[in-house]
Formats: sequence, structure tokens, C-alpha cells
Amino acid sequence: VVKAEADNSTEDPAAAADELEAAVAADPDDMQARRDLALALVAAGEYDAAIEQYEVMVKNDPTDGALLAEMASLEQRAGKARDAALHLEAAIKEEPAEPAYYLSLAPIRVSLGDWAAAIEVWTEYLEVGKPDAVRQAEIHAAMASAYDGMKDYANAQAELEQAISLDPDNADYTVRLEGYAN
Repeated sequence: VVKAEADNSTEDPAAAADELEAAVAADPDDMQARRDLALALVAAGEYDAAIEQYEVMVKNDPTDGALLAEMASLEQRAGKARDAALHLEAAIKEEPAEPAYYLSLAPIRVSLGDWAAAIEVWTEYLEVGKPDAVRQAEIHAAMASAYDGMKDYANAQAELEQAISLDPDNADYTVRLEGYAN
């Protein structure tokens, strides 16, 4: 998750980016300066330039799952969902026990209309993340929506039934399930 807001100073983001660009030009191997530059560029709304900095950092350390996930978050904000999905998949490959990566990837898969892949990612999240019952119910309800998108209404109903069994107090699940009866 890109945290451009981490710098609480009132400094102009564009001016900060200019200073950091000079620092990176002076020492291109300084990955912390490059990361700071990327965050300043994000704060200035220059997503493509920030992504270029992340590309260099990822090339320098392609096994850093957190870095891959940060880049994916930025790509998603820049409207590059396919690239974001690829980088989150790489982050999962590097750090398969990190549940946040699965939770970030599934909605991107939905936005790309890849319902089956989203269901697969949510299923993996349930195994890796070991969420509490309410969170499990939310995931099953999301999977129901994905099945609905695939016009697989039997599985959508089954997922809603699972959600209700995990969180019987959530009336929305019941209302959604009743909608299939009509």
C-alpha cells in the first residue's frame, strides 16, 4: 500500500520531488532516496513517474513482496489494473503467507471481469489469512457476487448460505439469498 501521506510536512510535493530527483541522480543506487522520490511523485499526482521509480526498485530487488505490493497499489490508483494484478501475483509468489496481498488482488480481478480468478484468490485468502467468522462471511458474500457475475446462481446461493452460517446477524446476506428465490 503506497503511503504518500506519511510525510506530514507542508512542503510542496513538486519541490520535494525536484530535490529528491537530484539526490537520485547523484546516487542512482540509493533505493531509499528513490522510494522517497516515488512517494513525493505520488503526492504530486505524478503516478507514471512514480511507477518508473518503482520499476527500478523492483528490478533491483524482484523478491521484495512488500515493494511489489506497493507498486501494485500505485498501478491500481493509476488505472493500470492488469499491471497491478501481475505485481500482486508476484508478491504472493514471494510471500504466500501475506493475506493482505490476496485481499488486494481479488477486487482487481473482479474489476477485470475475471470472476473465476477472484474466487480462487478469495479461496486462497481464506486458507492463508485465517480470518474470523465475520470476515469469512464477507469473503463468502463477495464470492457469491463473483459467482453471480458468472451467472452460476447455484454456487452464488451456496456461498450466501455459507456467509449466513458464519454471520447469521447480517440481514443483507439473507435478503440477497431470498432474491434468488424470486
